[in-house]
Amino acid sequence: MRKKTLLWLSAGALLVLLGAVIFFGALVAAKFDFMKFSTSSYEDKNYEITEEFTSISVLATTADIFVVPTDGAARVECHELQNITHTVTVRDGVLTIEEKDRRAWHERIGITFGSQHVTVYLPKGTWQALAVRSATSDVRVSGLTFGEIDVALNTGDVVINGVTCTGAVTLSATTGDAELKDLTCAALVSKADTGDLAMERVTCTGALSVERDTGDVEFDACDAAEIIIETSTGDVEGNLLSGKAFAVHTDTGEVRIPQNSAGGKCEITTSTGDIEITVGSVKD
Repeated sequence: MRKKTLLWLSAGALLVLLGAVIFFGALVAAKFDFMKFSTSSYEDKNYEITEEFTSISVLATTADIFVVPTDGAARVECHELQNITHTVTVRDGVLTIEEKDRRAWHERIGITFGSQHVTVYLPKGTWQALAVRSATSDVRVSGLTFGEIDVALNTGDVVINGVTCTGAVTLSATTGDAELKDLTCAALVSKADTGDLAMERVTCTGALSVERDTGDVEFDACDAAEIIIETSTGDVEGNLLSGKAFAVHTDTGEVRIPQNSAGGKCEITTSTGDIEITVGSVKD
């Protein structure tokens, strides 16, 4: 019985060794270019937008979304898999971009390198609204002005840089980090189950609201008329431009806040995390 077991183990080890030799040989033949093993290929498509629109709606599944300014006409560029395409249309004044997965079941089995992405080029001006819905995407918006921004993701990071929003910015995700820099808006709402939030030079004329189950909240040179931050597991630290009436609580953490501050309401609550706030000078 033991000889039979040893025989099977030896045969298994030999097959593993043979597979490793074949795999290494294939790598050498491909000059270690892993892209040659991909079973899928990408296509680039460009769409010039000639119809008038005031808002943008993106419905994606896996493609990363970039919204950036241009000195030319509005256009959309898609870097997409052959059987996962995007439709680009204008409906009732809304530029609508939708991801369509046309793969058969057997086409979902294979090796794919790289990632899909959609880049929306918008002339500078004030756009009424930007709405993004996706399952697994990163979203980056920069250098533009909107009436409102609404981004909802299952898994993905959000980066907003150099943006003005005359209304509210709403960001929600199950899992994902958010990085906001040089953002001016009327109100900001950021909610996530798991993910960090980093803000730099973010100002709200109204309320700033943050909710995290797990994740740190950091901010530098930021301000809002009213601030409410709630985390379960995560530190809250940063610098505000003006004084606030602080009401803070942590179950198991340290608290460092300015004394005798006055101004708008600033409520910060954590279950497990430190709270450290400074006012009036950029934090070290």
